Amino acid sequence: MSNHQLIPLNRLVVSRLNVRRTDRKADIDALAASIAAHGLLQNLTVAATATDKYEVVAGSRRLAALKSLAKTGEIARDFAVPCQIVESDGAGEVSLAENVQRVAMDAMDEVDAFSSLAEAGQSGADIARRFGISERHVEQRLALAALSPKIKSAYRRGDLTLDVARAFCLVDEHAKQDAVFKALSKPITHAGSVRNQLMQGRMRRNDRVATFVGLEAYEAAGGKITRDLFDTDDVYVDDPALMNKLAHDRLDAVRGDALAQGWAWVEVNIHQHRFESAYGARLHPIRRAMTEEEQAESNRLEAEIEQLEQELDEADDDDERWATLDAHNAELEALRAKIQEWDADMMRHAGVILSIGHNGAPNFAYGVVRKADQKKINDIQRRREREATRGDAGTDGDDSADTDETVGACVEQADGPRLPKALVLSLTLARTQAIRKHVGESPRLGLALTVFALARSSIAHQPPRGIGIRSATAGISDHQGLDDARSSLAGSVPTTETDLLTWCMGQSTEDLQTALALLISDCIDLTHAGVTGEERHLQAVSDAIATEISLDMTQFWSPDLTFWSQLPKAMLLDVLAKSPHVMGMRPREHAAFFKAHAKLKKDDLARATEKALDGAGWLPAPLATPDREERYELTDAGVAALETAA
Repeated sequence: MSNHQLIPLNRLVVSRLNVRRTDRKADIDALAASIAAHGLLQNLTVAATATDKYEVVAGSRRLAALKSLAKTGEIARDFAVPCQIVESDGAGEVSLAENVQRVAMDAMDEVDAFSSLAEAGQSGADIARRFGISERHVEQRLALAALSPKIKSAYRRGDLTLDVARAFCLVDEHAKQDAVFKALSKPITHAGSVRNQLMQGRMRRNDRVATFVGLEAYEAAGGKITRDLFDTDDVYVDDPALMNKLAHDRLDAVRGDALAQGWAWVEVNIHQHRFESAYGARLHPIRRAMTEEEQAESNRLEAEIEQLEQELDEADDDDERWATLDAHNAELEALRAKIQEWDADMMRHAGVILSIGHNGAPNFAYGVVRKADQKKINDIQRRREREATRGDAGTDGDDSADTDETVGACVEQADGPRLPKALVLSLTLARTQAIRKHVGESPRLGLALTVFALARSSIAHQPPRGIGIRSATAGISDHQGLDDARSSLAGSVPTTETDLLTWCMGQSTEDLQTALALLISDCIDLTHAGVTGEERHLQAVSDAIATEISLDMTQFWSPDLTFWSQLPKAMLLDVLAKSPHVMGMRPREHAAFFKAHAKLKKDDLARATEKALDGAGWLPAPLATPDREERYELTDAGVAALETAA
């Protein structure tokens, strides 16, 4: 038995039998706004109690909304609420039935309803206020209402998902929406495929060039952008040509500053930072000693940075001291840059490669020497060595008479006849044999001579005389920390050959090992095309080193659209097949996904792959570090146990 009755609001309480336990305040506020605008559209279901109260077994959200309106004074506290009264014995079942059998309104039906209200003259703000929802939600529904009729019909048929329908809202033109819908295989389940098709020719906001220029500067220059109404982070640059021009304009200003410093040339490459085969070695700056004032300031900054880092070890991200730490680090970096000096004569034969890094910051590769200019750099170094040698010997003479042969050929006695050449050969052979014996018995001396030979090749770009160790710098752009360490070494060693040798002999084994590591790193070049047998052997060497140092290339490299665009379509599909997103699909979804992507053009497939693998830590085979093989060694106890078992 049940009947309907108007019951005062202040006599209604929530029943313990009501199965709904969780309500969000935002939902209650929205429902209250709707009741205020349209009235209570559905009765509450209640059961009588032993007192004059009635327990609400179905309709707790409506009860909460009504009490909220009473609290604000929009309705009376004894407002007459239409209720359906049920027996207490079946109250729990009634509550469960109402909540379980409830079917949410279809999104497209809601879209059409909002569209009708808008056509009737209600603004987005009016609709939002009357239904207790945000204006953005109304804008999203009205955007879906403006879709092509073909897209809306396809949604109702199940040929595309609601997420895909939202993706079509990126453009207003029905013709373009219909063309993309026709080009994709059905059903369309991947919204990214739609976005890639609709946004062809546009640039993403997170592109390195867009990050470098900034959206504000781009829009100030008249550039237009497309924002995804359903995803605030999804923004597209409509005019990539303008964005690239703005990037070039900014880099040209920086280029002028670099040329004013005395460099011979500055090459601008906004898309990537790499050294081509036309480049040879790189120059390194010399760091002068700090003045007393500079050293005091450096000590102060280092101490404050260390203290702040300790204090901020467990601090919140919004702690104001993080800004202070960043400022101190910037001051210290500026101070260190101040004492860095470049050789003015050599700068006239070297240049700078200026580019934009993955994080959108400008990259500077200073001191790059083109192969065509390498001889000029070598000539300057040789001339200075000859001048230093003449100064050490206390002699004068012109450069034409001071050849390499003359510098190293003083074998005559100070006040007597010259020794015969055959005898000199015999004597120097004996001395060589003695030296070789001593070096062979002294690891530290062998290490010193190795560092000497490598320093001559890497820093002075000259072969070491009398020691058959050769090295060639690879001319590869390094990480800033390694460049700084190598520059520091270059600034601390003597420039003349004999002084350099003396310096090496006077270093400790630990210092020699540090120098050796830096110099060896400058000689490593494991780049190859992976085609010939020799190149495959080179990959094996690279793999062995990577395994030994547990190299994680995801810390240094990540694939971008430029990379994906260079892969064959078959490889892009293979990579997609192994991505976490696709591997987790059900068989039917998996088949539909690949059917849709196999029909994409290569550029669109590359964009889809970029989005699917974003943040996944994927690496191509040449960059993946092989698993380290476990090595076991039997202890004496293990050997004894085996012998006993035998």
